[in-house]
Amino acid sequence: MIGQRIKAIRSHYHLNQLDFSSKLGISQSFLSTVERDEQVPGGEVILALKRYYPNVSAEWLLTGDGEMFLTEGDKKKINQGTLVKKHKGETPLLLERRVSSLEQQFEAIQNKIDSMIDSSKFDDAVRGIELPYYPSPVAAGIPNAMFDEHAERLRFDKFFVKRPTKSFAIKCIGDSMTGAGIESGDILVVEKAREVQSGKVALVQLNGNEMTIKRIEIRKGGEVWLMPANTAHRAIQLTEENEAVILGIVVLVVRMLL
Repeated sequence: MIGQRIKAIRSHYHLNQLDFSSKLGISQSFLSTVERDEQVPGGEVILALKRYYPNVSAEWLLTGDGEMFLTEGDKKKINQGTLVKKHKGETPLLLERRVSSLEQQFEAIQNKIDSMIDSSKFDDAVRGIELPYYPSPVAAGIPNAMFDEHAERLRFDKFFVKRPTKSFAIKCIGDSMTGAGIESGDILVVEKAREVQSGKVALVQLNGNEMTIKRIEIRKGGEVWLMPANTAHRAIQLTEENEAVILGIVVLVVRMLL
């Protein structure tokens, strides 16, 4: 994949991702996703690579064919082309042909890049993933209407939602988990059917209609407690009397700063 070949160039010149991405005019995080072949670089990145590292073969970079670096024969052809370009006797027609040739070469490079892009994956990356969203958990009736077509929809980057078919979003109401970094008004992505472990933050239904966000604590003897992250709230022990149902584990917190 092209990402692995770009990484090979960086490794050859003994550059870290920060220095390498600076030369190419991209962010370090974007370079990281390119090297993992999670994203495909655009034509401007390829041209930047060729500008800084002219000895790298464009054919190898784009297709993996041939060697990483231009051969002496390739370099001679390039030099000969440069000499012709500098010849004073060139006519406007020759110059026009040369410009046309360069345009065709660039178009060919761009077509090769485009052909390597999985359009369906690209579309998914742009559109993101839509999840059911319940701004008022109690009223929404989450346990009985997880995929209710009348629920609102929120879009998330697929990088942050690993199991979209098992996930939904809610709006946090209350301050019982402020010590865990969850504020009232935050949007939480909850994943169903995950193994419940001590220390995980969960969405729990109590007494058939009360929703709460608490940290799970499993104590010796098998006692299960819901622990707040705010001393103003009390811990709740799960018993048969409170009819507790763990609806899912919180996997993402989204907060609007403005």
